[in-house]
Amino acid sequence: MLKTLLIISTLYVAAHAAGRLQILQSPKSLSFKGNDRLESESLADVLAASLGFSVTHPSEWKGLYINDPFNPATGVIAVVVDGVNSFDHVNSAKTHSFDLVGSGAQESLDSLVFRVQEHNAEAIDLDLTQGFDVLDQYAPLLGDIKPTQEKIVSLKSSNADEKLYKEQIAIIDAFTAKLESLKPLPIFVTIRLSLTPLTRSAAITDAQKQLATSIEGLSAAAQKAYNDGAVVAVVTVKDDDVNARQKRNVRVTRSDPIPVDTLNLALSYSEDYPVIFNIILWFSVVLTFSLLAISYTIGYMDPGRDSIIYRMTSTRMKKDN
Repeated sequence: MLKTLLIISTLYVAAHAAGRLQILQSPKSLSFKGNDRLESESLADVLAASLGFSVTHPSEWKGLYINDPFNPATGVIAVVVDGVNSFDHVNSAKTHSFDLVGSGAQESLDSLVFRVQEHNAEAIDLDLTQGFDVLDQYAPLLGDIKPTQEKIVSLKSSNADEKLYKEQIAIIDAFTAKLESLKPLPIFVTIRLSLTPLTRSAAITDAQKQLATSIEGLSAAAQKAYNDGAVVAVVTVKDDDVNARQKRNVRVTRSDPIPVDTLNLALSYSEDYPVIFNIILWFSVVLTFSLLAISYTIGYMDPGRDSIIYRMTSTRMKKDN
């Protein structure tokens, strides 16, 4: 009976899992343990906490342990694979997996990209489903990392879906070769690609193997570039999550943006505001009570000859010799 319940619960979790978070490598200051399911909307908080950022939403997830809060990860690279529930082709001894629940993984990563950019830090969001055109917006940082003409010729295929996928792999390999020489190093990188067009093709197995090889190379390059301080993760999502993200992007990109002055927006505070507020508050409290204690002690001090009040206020009598 117990085995039957375990099998049913396992099938229920698998059926309701929207994807998976796989940690390929992490610095010694962080530890990923357990097998708790993670809400997709909390994905950004997990990666932000790895970078030393504060968490915006409370969560009871126990998969991340911070061993050294003074040495957070120096960078996070997340490869988002659409079209598969899991991606177990990467051979890494440090791999730790967590099931994702919900359909907000893509939107959560979008919010983290915006959050990093708000801190005037470098963040790269490569949506490889756009092909080589996505590299143009990051040309000042990445330079010209497009494959050579010979490489482009070798990417040609009779199948348009296979050609686009080969272009995605080529961009990952080109970014891997460029990563160590980037100045400054981005602290957050997302690389999004899709396996959906190939899921019904016989080439899906070879495609996953090629992607696994590229991800392993990217992980090794990140380990060198960030001096073993990077978190490399693979996030798998379902199609409905991607479609929801595309619909949100269509609504946001409107030709007549709403003027900011007409919106009833709350004041924007820095993430350091709570820390500074607490320091000033409790320092003022301690200083106030210390002043009261000193004033009370001096007020009830016996003005005898052995007290400091007597010695500082009394005048010495002159003696005639």
